[in-house]
Amino acid sequence: MRRRRQANLVISGRIKGPESALFSREWPPNCPIIVLVLILALDTSSPTGSLAVLRDENVIGVVSTLAEETYSSRMFRHLEFLLQELSLKLDQFDLFAVAAGPGSFTGLRVGLAAAKGWAEVYEKPVVGISVLEAIAAQSYSNATVLVAASDARRGEIYYGVYRRQKNSLALEDEECVLGPEEFLRAIGARPGSAEFAIITPSPEMLSAALSRIEMERVPLPRVERVSNVLAPVIGQLGYRRAQSGAVSDALTLGTGRLAVDGVVLVAEDYGRENTDPDSRFDFFEEIVTAYRKIGNSVPIFCCGYLSSNWDHAKRMVEQSREMNFHLMAGAAETVTFRRPELEYPLPIGF
Repeated sequence: MRRRRQANLVISGRIKGPESALFSREWPPNCPIIVLVLILALDTSSPTGSLAVLRDENVIGVVSTLAEETYSSRMFRHLEFLLQELSLKLDQFDLFAVAAGPGSFTGLRVGLAAAKGWAEVYEKPVVGISVLEAIAAQSYSNATVLVAASDARRGEIYYGVYRRQKNSLALEDEECVLGPEEFLRAIGARPGSAEFAIITPSPEMLSAALSRIEMERVPLPRVERVSNVLAPVIGQLGYRRAQSGAVSDALTLGTGRLAVDGVVLVAEDYGRENTDPDSRFDFFEEIVTAYRKIGNSVPIFCCGYLSSNWDHAKRMVEQSREMNFHLMAGAAETVTFRRPELEYPLPIGF
């Protein structure tokens, strides 16, 4: 069994967690929303992508088309049309909700980058929602356990097992990817699987495997078809998550685990001496604290240098070794000639 493929996002700048001014200005932790919230939701995980505008959980506009190309290639045209039809501008939205995967690697990166960019520019929260959770949330089944499944292409299936709770769905184990027959056998082997429900926008991807396994009298859940237009559901789930105070930070996008491939740390301390505050080190410490909380880490690239303070730079290296992540630093090299030319005689003394 393999873990699902997940699109990630490289970020730069300071990590803004739930406790920071950026997010607390909108919704302090555990503070319920008491006004109408305008939400822009987007799903770029598949060729059947979609955009939706909601006020609280009420959908007021949605655009979706099906084509062979990834939805991210036409998302901005659709966004322009939708905003024009509703007489809205991007700076009017209070919350951005975006599909965080699994799905098309390129499509997800474009959607995540756009949502994160808007959130940073307009200083609004962003929430990442699992595609499989959005599929499961559409079910009308009375089953306690819902198995959400989507087409991973190349004859494979993304799936996640969700258990109904009072007002939400809880993911059991991890979201995975398997072939159709492997998937059905894995679900059929779980205790009480006959009472489960498989929820999917594409039940036809299971037809052949279902026919073969049913002949073996393996107990299988019934299959329920739901819509492949996910943006409205992503917006509704994002609203509920924001209400509970679970607005994502730059590292997790609301998934509870790392949603980035790496971190680019950019900070400058012009005119400061070694004894002065070190923003690079402060930002690095915030990132490492987040890594410890999440229980995972990714490489960090420091733009320019590690720190102007030797003890801080040494501590940064020690922590990277302790937590086993790559730590790099460097500067961009010019791509044109300098006029007038400037050359230093070698060797240069420092």
